[in-house]
Amino acid sequence: CGESVCEPSYGNLLIGREKNLTASSTCGTKGQEKYCVVSHLDKDKPNNQKARTFKNCFICDSRQPYSVDNKKSHLIENVLQTKELDKNKWWQSKYGEHSVYVQFDLEAEFHFLYLHFQCKTLLPAAMLVERSNNFGRTWRVDRYFSEDCERDFPRVPTYSSDFRVPYCTNEFSESPNKLNREVLLTILPPDFKDPNPYREEILDILRMTNIRINFTRLHMLGDQYLSLDAKRNYYYTIYNMVVRGRCSCYGHSNKCIPLPWQKNITDAVYGQCECTHHTTGYNCERCEDFYQDLPWRPRSSDNLNECKRCECHNHSNKCHFDPAIFILSHNKSGGVCDDCQHNTMGQNCEICKANYYRNPRVSINHPDACIHCDCDPRGSEVLGGCESTGDAELGIEAGRCNCKKFVTGHRCDTCLPGYWNLDERNPHGCEPCACNAYGTVAGHQCEYQAGECRCKRFVTGRTCDSCLPGYWNFGRDEEGCTACNCDIGGAYDSQCNARTGQCRCRPNIIGQHCNHVARDHYYAFLDWLLYEAEEASERGVIIYKDRLSGGGYVTWTGVGYTKVMGGSSLTFVVDNIPHSMEYDFLLRHDSKQVLHPWEGLKMTIERSGRANERSGCANTTPQDYNKVFTIQPDTTHSFVRPGTCLEKGVRYTITFKFPAQRYALDGKESHIFIDSLVLLPGSTGHPLNQKPEVYEQFKRQRCMETYYSPVRQFRESDICRRLVFSSSVAIHDGAKSCDCDLHGSFSPSCEVAGGQCKCKPNVIGRRCDKCAPGFYGLTYTGCMACDCHSHGSMSPVCDQRTGQCPCNTNSFGLKCSSCQRGFWGFPNCRKCSCNGRADECDQVTGKCIGCRSNSGGPYCDGCADGYYGDLKTGCQRCPCEHGGSCRWDPRSNQVVCDCPTGYTGPRCDRCAENFYGDPTYPDGTCQMCKCNNNIDPAVPGSCDSHTGQCTKCLYNTEGGSCERCKAGYYGDALSQNCKACVCNVLGTHAHLRNDCDRVTGQCHCLSNVFGRSCDQCGENFWKLADGRGCEPCNCDPYGSLSQKCNDIDGQCQCRRDFGGRQCNQCAENFWGDPRSSCKECMCDVGGSVSQQCDRHTGACTCNPGVTGHLCDRCARGTTGSLPHCKPCGPCYDGWLKLIGDITSSSLNSLK
Repeated sequence: CGESVCEPSYGNLLIGREKNLTASSTCGTKGQEKYCVVSHLDKDKPNNQKARTFKNCFICDSRQPYSVDNKKSHLIENVLQTKELDKNKWWQSKYGEHSVYVQFDLEAEFHFLYLHFQCKTLLPAAMLVERSNNFGRTWRVDRYFSEDCERDFPRVPTYSSDFRVPYCTNEFSESPNKLNREVLLTILPPDFKDPNPYREEILDILRMTNIRINFTRLHMLGDQYLSLDAKRNYYYTIYNMVVRGRCSCYGHSNKCIPLPWQKNITDAVYGQCECTHHTTGYNCERCEDFYQDLPWRPRSSDNLNECKRCECHNHSNKCHFDPAIFILSHNKSGGVCDDCQHNTMGQNCEICKANYYRNPRVSINHPDACIHCDCDPRGSEVLGGCESTGDAELGIEAGRCNCKKFVTGHRCDTCLPGYWNLDERNPHGCEPCACNAYGTVAGHQCEYQAGECRCKRFVTGRTCDSCLPGYWNFGRDEEGCTACNCDIGGAYDSQCNARTGQCRCRPNIIGQHCNHVARDHYYAFLDWLLYEAEEASERGVIIYKDRLSGGGYVTWTGVGYTKVMGGSSLTFVVDNIPHSMEYDFLLRHDSKQVLHPWEGLKMTIERSGRANERSGCANTTPQDYNKVFTIQPDTTHSFVRPGTCLEKGVRYTITFKFPAQRYALDGKESHIFIDSLVLLPGSTGHPLNQKPEVYEQFKRQRCMETYYSPVRQFRESDICRRLVFSSSVAIHDGAKSCDCDLHGSFSPSCEVAGGQCKCKPNVIGRRCDKCAPGFYGLTYTGCMACDCHSHGSMSPVCDQRTGQCPCNTNSFGLKCSSCQRGFWGFPNCRKCSCNGRADECDQVTGKCIGCRSNSGGPYCDGCADGYYGDLKTGCQRCPCEHGGSCRWDPRSNQVVCDCPTGYTGPRCDRCAENFYGDPTYPDGTCQMCKCNNNIDPAVPGSCDSHTGQCTKCLYNTEGGSCERCKAGYYGDALSQNCKACVCNVLGTHAHLRNDCDRVTGQCHCLSNVFGRSCDQCGENFWKLADGRGCEPCNCDPYGSLSQKCNDIDGQCQCRRDFGGRQCNQCAENFWGDPRSSCKECMCDVGGSVSQQCDRHTGACTCNPGVTGHLCDRCARGTTGSLPHCKPCGPCYDGWLKLIGDITSSSLNSLK
């Protein structure tokens, strides 16, 4: 359970828990009880016969469980149906009892998904379903059901949008006259989604330990006041009941396992969670011991909420959770270690006790993390202790001893890097090292006691000058030497070339590490030594199976099983042992028909020649060749143990003897279906045993269990795939050739694992070299199906060459699938019964074909369609038009027509509703109106009966055939998918804003506007918001990076030193021609309105009272200095006006 969903699978909780069902009322528990059945035939009979009611009475006797011999038992466990035969089983209450309940109790908490059951008879008039999540102490109603909610549950609402509020519905109680109805109860809506499915209110809805169906009122059909005999018709029944759910693990497990007292049953849902995240309990409802650092919580949508291990630094194995400490830590840690060891103390055993100090050479997790303050006399300058306390300001470290020149460490017991041989007689304490620089860890020289250098990884020698065996690349790998990593099976040994690292590979194994197979080769599965029972001698009857069984899995190998009777034997010849070693004998079979353990089965082994003393099997004794074993009922395989050592190159004859079995499931002679014998590699002599830790991993991963059954129901892990490869190529001394059959396979290549070739249709075998059972004629296109008729042929397997099926008596044809002409009822062929008016009949139904003399009916015993009367006086043609049939009505003494579809009227001479035409004309017909399912046929007048014109189109369609969307809509009218046009008002022509293309939905766009909704400008255009179409960007090709501009403000993307919307001007605060040169504006900050000057002249825009090209001085008529220019006043203004008048007068005089 990682980041993905971590929940167990849903299943039927009833499986394996039938004994947990109880019912308050069951018929026939104290003796035989009579009950009756009322069935309503609600379909019209031929010739308009009215519905009739039939009544049948039966006996209920539930004193013994249901069986083939006791089908009258209707105990509550009958509600679970797991097989096709179980459809005849049901639970039944005593008749006439209204208040009855059925209760299902679970051993643990589960999550409820839905409840489903069917009723053999009438549905209850009222009932309710309730659940408990505390083993029945309290109950909660999930849903009320009633034909009359107000009557049965007057204060219960009839609808609720909140799934947590129960309500009453008449969904399953409103039609009492229908039988075999289903009842389905779901709690959460099908579309329910919650970002946090582990919220308490959601979990409270889903939790379940018990569920109870309370029936409160029977459907009595008005008979409740009648006699006792009438009440025998009314009772409750249930069959095919499913309580679907899963075990409740609060998001901490995706698998549940049986409790110790529970059997392992197929498809059963168990209540013991296989907890992860360090949780424990039936439902993973608490943290494991020593995982108490955080409070237990259910998983949330964004947090796994794993239980956290207490951090005691390996000084304690006990802790407890302290809520107060958790709060003080700001909800980070609440685990408190108990009984700290190794001279430690504190919440996390992180503090040394008095008279001890922290050992700097080990971590706080080490047992010696706190040590006595003792100094080594060999490396200390003076005898004595260490600093008892530390002082950072003074540079004093607690526990520090005073060391000699080349000695270090708290105790002065370690040589400095590059020195070794600590000696009390040496005044400097240690002597220098001499280490190889390529093989020594940087910054380290030698071990201070023995003088051995600290080698890089996988480097050896006292001076670190060579690689360890099984490693290479010395001097070129900065971290040391590189592991050969030779595959334990693919390579002959663990050594490799010291320069290249290439291992010595077995035949057809490639790769530097010998861990791949060569092209068109494969490594064999561990069940490669497989011997089919149908190919053994003294074999029984071969039972052929389809390649896929009902569950979708192949449960056998080869063509099927061999049926072996009690008292017979089966002999296999084994002459292809690839490697001398111990093998485990695995017998694959189907023992569902075995009622009791089949004991006393014997296996004997005979061999050719004497044992080879050097093969590893020299110690095999005669007792090893004779074994006794037992086959358990309803199993798929059995081991014959212990294993036996078999030699390569020796021919073995292995015989299995099956003693007569006294018991059998059906009372017949005991037998078993044997599939194959498999020899699996045993532990003694196993190639992986070269490295015990590898073989232990092989066993721990349970890699061998994949091969116990031919059904590969789970994906082999990457670890097992690698270990199986190593085992296989070692046993078979390399990889094997694919050798795919040229006719039966698509290519010469095969699967690397197992060697399965890619077979053509209906071809089987690893090499694709034979047809599957039930197929024949292997060619370049594969095999053809036999298609032998199951009743007409003696076997589904036909002749592999001709395809002829083996026919039973009276069966004919290549497939044995038909009767002779004049006979019917295959495979029990009998003569046709046609009263002398026909020569043949339908092969399946016996209905006569080609009745003469205007006769008709299944046996030519009545008038044909279109005729009426009596065969004795002669059948007369009906007066009905257009092929209508008729019948004589004795009440009206007239012929009554039964018109064909599309016609109506006394003589079928008018078109019916939703049909059109004029049937009164010669060759006139009525045709169905073609309105493309866009009218309501129940509404009269939706189609003109003369022209066929559709007049009441629905779903926003129009047209004579409602074949197109109406104005303002678009889409596919033929599939009732017309949607309203969606057009952008800014990009669409004003008078067409409510219209679009009726198929594509394309709106009518203004110029240079695009998009189905006219909501975007074309490339290199902008200004959609103007409402008059989009304008070109007109980006300057020299000053812009592209012709595209911002579709809102039209700003082009300018090159460096360019500006303006179109990038055809100088950059901001510059002027001139950007193609030649741009000059800085240099407007005076105090005198100008803006730092941007005129882009052509460079003139700045001045504040009032300021002048100059750069606005850098006060103007005429002002006084002061920038930026404080003030007007001179009225005197100056008057003087200026006077000078102006004089100037004007002088100019006029000159003119």
